Amino acid sequence: MSDGPKFDADVLVIGAGLAGLTAARVLHAYGGRALVLEARERLGGRAATSELTGGKGRPDLSPAPVEEGCNYLHGCSEDHPLFLLAARLGIPTAVAAGDLGCQYTGWESAEIAEWRDADRGGERIPVEEVVDAALLSPGLQLQQVTYGVAFLASGKPPEEQSEEATCFVSAFPLLVDKSGHRSSPSLNSRERSIVYKIRGKLQRVEDLGSAGPTAPLQHGFCSFIECLVGGVTVRLGDPVKEVWQTESMVKITTKSGQSFAAPFAIITVPSGVLAELHPESCIHFKPALPADKVAAIKRLSMPKRGATTHEKVVLRWPVSEPFVSEVLGARGAALQFETTDQRFHFLNLHKYGREGQLLCHIWGDSNWEEHAVLSDEEVVMEVVRGLRAMFPAKAASDDSAPAQDDVPFPPLWKVTRWSLDPFALGAYTEFQDPRASEDDRDIYARPEGRLLFTGEGAVPGHVGAQCTHGAVFGGASAAIALLSEGVGAAKRQALEEESPRLGELLGSGPMGLDVPVLVEVLATGRCKGRKRREPPD
Repeated sequence: MSDGPKFDADVLVIGAGLAGLTAARVLHAYGGRALVLEARERLGGRAATSELTGGKGRPDLSPAPVEEGCNYLHGCSEDHPLFLLAARLGIPTAVAAGDLGCQYTGWESAEIAEWRDADRGGERIPVEEVVDAALLSPGLQLQQVTYGVAFLASGKPPEEQSEEATCFVSAFPLLVDKSGHRSSPSLNSRERSIVYKIRGKLQRVEDLGSAGPTAPLQHGFCSFIECLVGGVTVRLGDPVKEVWQTESMVKITTKSGQSFAAPFAIITVPSGVLAELHPESCIHFKPALPADKVAAIKRLSMPKRGATTHEKVVLRWPVSEPFVSEVLGARGAALQFETTDQRFHFLNLHKYGREGQLLCHIWGDSNWEEHAVLSDEEVVMEVVRGLRAMFPAKAASDDSAPAQDDVPFPPLWKVTRWSLDPFALGAYTEFQDPRASEDDRDIYARPEGRLLFTGEGAVPGHVGAQCTHGAVFGGASAAIALLSEGVGAAKRQALEEESPRLGELLGSGPMGLDVPVLVEVLATGRCKGRKRREPPD
């Protein structure tokens, strides 16, 4: 008589990012056996903290953390799991300017930055002009034109624009005229830059719902990863190549040829991986995933490997450098710098405790396609040129001496390549396809037999799509769904001192969760539980 299939775990989790580790941590706390399979040689996925150091050649540059991926906790509130977890673990955070979730702010709050005109010698743009653009955007209902806005950034001639962008060009004067906000239906180049950058954030505010302040982590997202992996079994450096499911089990085969079996699996890899944009990370499902799911995932992903996505360039100078002491570290220095160069947005990390560091965001919808083909040093040079246009060279005191660059080339830098990374294939899910919608996220998240799908791309926009807390919510919800199906029940029933209650995780927070209880489970790796009542004498 057969004892049935032998399982390596109750649940196989593909991906050791925030979603996967959260799911495994919750499963473990409530008696489930989870095995996490990760393609990379490291944990964290797109939550990647590396280190910039000058080494022996630059003793003035001590080691400092650099966030290659996640950098912010967006929409901090009592319902934000990572914000509460940071407080629970004693991880320092710093409240960022803006992102208060009101009508006129966006997730990077471009409208409250210090604005400089790169085409006019770094001239400061008066705050009145920025406010005008912030007030103009909602009046034009530009938040509804999610695809055509790329026209404002591309700088391409009309004949090279996409059909959607051309429609946007035609509609824009009509919208301006209808709004009644101004007499002229056209915008000059400076106004276009401001409207583009502010418009690019409006949709994010709507998605975040009742968002609170933003908080950058000072010790890095690695602190969360180190917490979540406690008690969790992870196999690194072996990409999953095949997922095969029957009516009773899931079998997964990795690149090395190893196979693992379990009753269920949770798929947390990025959408670009599921869209099969690179053979190194491609996963074959047997039976194949439904056509509508594949189509939805592709609409939420980059169109191809190397397409534009949100990238970062972190620059680091010695604190003794005049640009650091006189600009980044000056009294009253801005926390964010904006420019009419539509590729770049700068966050002054020096003011947040990362000495000598300036972070440059490169937006995906700015369509800076050259980023993918330039070397790291060439990308840094382009960013430095952008900074020099904002902070031009100062005239030398001696007429015979050349002008001095106010922004020297940095001795240290980090350039991200999320669009080329075969195990990321994008910084996060995006609406690059004009047909993409929130419905696609619902289809993406739909279980398929014994397979559950989650991650930042598979949660609703108002819950935290594209964000780290969305990944945590998704991972926790997937774990609870399987625990409710009986995963870990035998171990829970065997406990004599405590009886874990799955219901304690449910509440009135996002995705029906009790966020403070979830945070306690993530922090301790244990369920809250309750003492068993002794039988009456």
